[in-house]
Amino acid sequence: MISNQCDTSVTNRSGQTAGDVALFWGHRHIARLLPSRDTEEPDIHFNRELLDRSSDRRSDGEWLAARRASPETVFLLFHALSPLVRSGAEHEEQIQLCKLGSAAVQELLGSSRTLEVFLGVEKQQEDDGMLAWFALSTEDDPTQLLKDKDPSRFFLQEAMPGLLRLSDDDAGETLEAAVRREVQEESGVQVGPVQYLSSQAWPMPSCLMIGCHCIAVTTDIKADQNEIEEARWFTRQQVMDALVKDKRAVFIMPPRQAIAHYLLKHWIGCNANL
Repeated sequence: MISNQCDTSVTNRSGQTAGDVALFWGHRHIARLLPSRDTEEPDIHFNRELLDRSSDRRSDGEWLAARRASPETVFLLFHALSPLVRSGAEHEEQIQLCKLGSAAVQELLGSSRTLEVFLGVEKQQEDDGMLAWFALSTEDDPTQLLKDKDPSRFFLQEAMPGLLRLSDDDAGETLEAAVRREVQEESGVQVGPVQYLSSQAWPMPSCLMIGCHCIAVTTDIKADQNEIEEARWFTRQQVMDALVKDKRAVFIMPPRQAIAHYLLKHWIGCNANL
C-alpha cells in the first residue's frame, strides 16, 4: 500500500499515525518502512519560521520608532509571562495568539513599566513594506489599558509549562544535569537518562523553553509547593484519554500550541516496553 502512495499521515483518535502505532508496539521493522514524524517541527507557539529576525535593525532607533507607529505593525502582549490570546469557541484548539495594532497599545508603549522586544519582520516583504512584529510585557495588568475591549480575549495561564532557569549557582551545568536537578527539586523524583526532544521560544523575557523526556529512577513524589501546585503519576491510557477528551479523562490536556502538549503526545507514541 505504501508503494501505491497511501496517506501515511492519517491519525487515530489518539493522534497516532500508523508509524506511531508500529513504534508503540515495538514493530520497528514496520516503522522503518513508514515516514517518520520525528523530523517535523511541532506546531507550537512562537516556533514557526514566520519572521526574519532582522537583528541588524535592532539598533536602528529611527526605523524601530517608525515601525511602532505603523498601523500595520503586529504587537503580542504578555502579562506575568502569559500571552494574550483569543478564543472563538470553547475548544482549546481554537485558541489563537491575539495580534494587536499600534493604536491598541499606545498607552503601553508610553509606559516606563512596559518591556519591549523587537521580534522581526514577516518574511517575503519588500523593504518599504516590512510588517514588523513586537512583543510587549507589562508589570501591571494591562487589560484596562487596551483601547478595544474584546470579551473573547484573556491571558493564557493554565496548562502552560514553567520555564527552566539556571541560577548563578548553576552556571556551567549541562542541559541534562539541569533537567535532573529541576525535576528532583520540584517533584522529589530522581531521573536518569535525559533525551532532548524540542524547544519553544518564549519572547518574554527572551527565554527558551527546553522539552525533554527522561526516565525516572525513583517514584516517590514530594512536590515543592513553592514551585508547582501538584505532581502526580499518570498511565499512558490516562494521557490518551485526556488527549481525545474522553469522559474518563482525569486531567485537561495542555493546548496543542504548548510544548507540554507535544511532549505528552510524543510520549504516547513511545515504545510500550520503555
